[in-house]
Amino acid sequence: MLRRASIGIFISDSNTLGQGTFLKKGLKRLIFKLGLWNLLQFIMTKGKMYRLSAGDGLFYSYSLYFDIDYIRKASNNLYVINTGSENTLNETVACYAQSKKK
Repeated sequence: MLRRASIGIFISDSNTLGQGTFLKKGLKRLIFKLGLWNLLQFIMTKGKMYRLSAGDGLFYSYSLYFDIDYIRKASNNLYVINTGSENTLNETVACYAQSKKK
């Protein structure tokens, strides 16, 4: 997206790593940092790598933080904001990345 954007991009999504109890969030972050997230998803989805729900339909596990290093390298400025409510502070996240194109 940043290669094509003339001004920048704005992404807002649920934060897979920020959902759940304190313990669950900690385990998710540890698994992600150890590079085992895809293996966990493969096991949990029985090899499909996607899930189905009544609300979302078909969906893939994703967090903006999965791509934050790439976005940071491809942009001049990066702003990340938690957009959850008081009760769900880290469950949603948004970022604005300013394109390096002029």
